[in-house]
Amino acid sequence: MDTLADLERVAFKPGDFLFVEGEQSYFFMMIEEGEVEILLKDPTDPRKEITVAQIGPGQPIGEFALVVNKPRSATARAKTAGSAIKISKEGYDHLL
Repeated sequence: MDTLADLERVAFKPGDFLFVEGEQSYFFMMIEEGEVEILLKDPTDPRKEITVAQIGPGQPIGEFALVVNKPRSATARAKTAGSAIKISKEGYDHLL
């Protein structure tokens, strides 16, 4: 098992999307630095978004899609510059 091969450091700047609601992707992230907002589409106006959480250093994002094996239920967008450790599905399985 090569756990380090399952990890990738990702830098982001304000406005970058880390993942988008509805996409099928198989990774999660641990925020190292910066802030990320979690957004849902507004059910009354799909062109608008509702911020449901703000995530900071030491917090995970995106793990729910791995657990339920379904498309992303929310969008993650960088609020500030920062970095995260991206952990693949295989890495997640190794951690379990």
